[in-house]
Amino acid sequence: MITGLVFSAALAATMSVDATALQPLGTFHGNSAVARDGEAWLALRLDGDDAALVATKVQVRKITEGDEEETEVAATVPDAMMLVRGKGLAEGAVPVAPIADSNAAEHALPLGERRFDVRTVCVDDGERGGQLRVKCEVRLQEGAKQQVLLRMDGYREAANPAPVIADEKAPKLLFAGDLDRDGALDLIMDTASRSNVSKPTLYLSSKAGEGELVGEAATNETTGC
Repeated sequence: MITGLVFSAALAATMSVDATALQPLGTFHGNSAVARDGEAWLALRLDGDDAALVATKVQVRKITEGDEEETEVAATVPDAMMLVRGKGLAEGAVPVAPIADSNAAEHALPLGERRFDVRTVCVDDGERGGQLRVKCEVRLQEGAKQQVLLRMDGYREAANPAPVIADEKAPKLLFAGDLDRDGALDLIMDTASRSNVSKPTLYLSSKAGEGELVGEAATNETTGC
């Protein structure tokens, strides 16, 4: 159980309530961090099947080694997996839809009495360059309502009928739950296609357009070290 959710008025007062943003934690090449040192954000903290958004100050440190410049981003909250901020996101416990395997092609995601599914579907797209090409979609579904979140190309190898999606890696579901607490599913998914790149993308139900389940609220592409 996550405890110690003490609201910090000072942190909240300095946090932008309008612009939705996402900041991964870790060390990255160059100056790709969105967050700035000392800014107030919300840390998404996970503990088993429990989650919470906890007010934190961001620690951003520049590291120079020879001609290489790196940026290290950390939070003052232990066990934080990601930093978020924006309108509709507030400190407190977050309902979770547990993910059995973040790398799986299909996810059954119960949230309260509602059931959502995320699945990757690929169809053959002819042979080019000696490879059978495929076109793939990541789809979010609740009942009869369905939405395409992401489209990618891929290929199949003769020895392995399972498709190889994107250039070097397939999308990875990082978090599923109700971040904006409106009773519907929100997602954080790494949509990068290269192995040394991270591109977490935040999908919020509160940002959904007409006929949609979620809307893309923020993304952050960084190159790891």
